[in-house]
Amino acid sequence: MILSPGNYAARLENYSLEELIAERNRLICALQVYECRDPSDQVFCICPSPDVVYKVSNMYLLEVTRLINERFNPSTAHNFIIRHPCKDENQVDAWSTQSIPFEPKDWRRDMRDELKQALSNIVPNDDCLYAAFICNDTCASDVENVLFYNIGAPAFYRLSKNGLCFEGRFDSNPFTFPLGRELGNYYHYAMQNEFSLWREKDILSAWKEVPIPTPTRASRPHLFWYALKKAKNSAFCEHPVPKRFGVSIQLHIPELAWCNLAILIKPLLDGIISAFHMQNAPRDKILFERLSKLTDCTAAEVEHFLYESKTVVLGKRPVVSTYRESVKWNPQDDACVACRVIIDRDEKYRNWSISGKLFSVQVQ
Repeated sequence: MILSPGNYAARLENYSLEELIAERNRLICALQVYECRDPSDQVFCICPSPDVVYKVSNMYLLEVTRLINERFNPSTAHNFIIRHPCKDENQVDAWSTQSIPFEPKDWRRDMRDELKQALSNIVPNDDCLYAAFICNDTCASDVENVLFYNIGAPAFYRLSKNGLCFEGRFDSNPFTFPLGRELGNYYHYAMQNEFSLWREKDILSAWKEVPIPTPTRASRPHLFWYALKKAKNSAFCEHPVPKRFGVSIQLHIPELAWCNLAILIKPLLDGIISAFHMQNAPRDKILFERLSKLTDCTAAEVEHFLYESKTVVLGKRPVVSTYRESVKWNPQDDACVACRVIIDRDEKYRNWSISGKLFSVQVQ
């Protein structure tokens, strides 16, 4: 089926600049083959005919060339720069005028694709994958989304087999574009285990070897929320609710167990952080029943866990609500500016468990 030029252009809307150039070159090659053919050669019973394909391909060429010209705009050509790993620096550094959203378009898609290529050149070692995001926008974002989820989990699997360590700062911009232009967003990826931007201040809660069901790619926050809620962990509620906080986690797992932290980090963090909030919303029996089915506890237990005050070290908020046929979690994860997850693999473990601590932070 032949697309109209407009529908053809719409199909290319999310193509990167490199993909658009490749499509243009493919069209040119096809046009040249037609133009160099022997006119005496007759082709029968082909629909659409080569003549029609030739005319339509020329119209497509106009559309793809227009899209390339729009993408290659000198005013946006320096919206980002990425420094790839080299012999002396096993790290990736990137500066940009805007952060990369989920499923980006325009130049941010090009940046994401180049960033993934740069990450593939980091050499893994015995350390965790370390990542940091610094932004001069005082409105905090979910650090794990900016650094991992929006880039795509496959880019981090081979680098995070020992763990993840990441941080975020949203109130400073100490970095300058290498060509002298200031840019407000900075990404950094390397191999290291320690925090660089924040240090631990007060321990807010701690827990040790809390059993959890074996996670999968489809795991959701309720798995980790329920495990911590029913566990006997230490909470130190005398500390004020922190504006910023960090979390340090150890995942104790069987030696050969599957574990892709780039996939698990979001439900893991959302579940843990939610466990230290108190629900601040009207009591909802439908919500209690849905969480009861998800966690295999009674609706009364769910209600108790949501509204108990003994572990409310991160304050009150509407932390969970009904959504379509399930539930939606809403922890204050944008206030989590430092996180370290260490994978502890050992043949002595037959099942998964989790240890960790929640702490307030101060600037290093």
